[in-house]
Amino acid sequence: MASSAFRDPAVEQIVRRERRDRVSQLTRGGERRHDSRRRVNSNVMSLHPNTVRIFFPAGIIVLATGVAHGQDQEKTLGNPITREQILELDGPGVVRKFMPAYPEIAAARRINGQVLIDVEINPKGNVTAARVIIGEKLLRDSARKAALLWQFKSVDTVATRSVRLTFVFLPLDYVAPKEKPVSAAPYRVEIERVAMP
Repeated sequence: MASSAFRDPAVEQIVRRERRDRVSQLTRGGERRHDSRRRVNSNVMSLHPNTVRIFFPAGIIVLATGVAHGQDQEKTLGNPITREQILELDGPGVVRKFMPAYPEIAAARRINGQVLIDVEINPKGNVTAARVIIGEKLLRDSARKAALLWQFKSVDTVATRSVRLTFVFLPLDYVAPKEKPVSAAPYRVEIERVAMP
């Protein structure tokens, strides 16, 4: 580091002024310098760190109570739309479901899980094609064969419709609930393996 004795007095004065500016900038809490940059509004700066920490959770609480209040209002409506009606708007109604058999080899190996199948439905409501999307290999064939036997509501249009069916092969140690759910998904089937005595 060079000694200050070798410096020009004008340079020494500039260096001192820059140091003083840096120190004053640090002591002002990071406030921007007014010479080369735009000055920040002090009102905005006062709202930034601590105030936001307080008002943000309060805003979340107000929003949550507004949503809860909206849910309470929904119960007071005369004829609310049921889940089944919404699903019928989105997809075709099911006339007949067909349960697949739990494959013996899959049961012996204790294999379970979901099999997703996309089916194409003609205007009469018959399944014309079934394509396995995902699932255990030993469960796929049984689920695909069952999907081909499903029957849906017929429509007046000529277009082919498609639906994704979910077959859930439950584990052998599965214990069914005493009461079945009131509204089950129309395109979902749960298959239990009944142990033979």
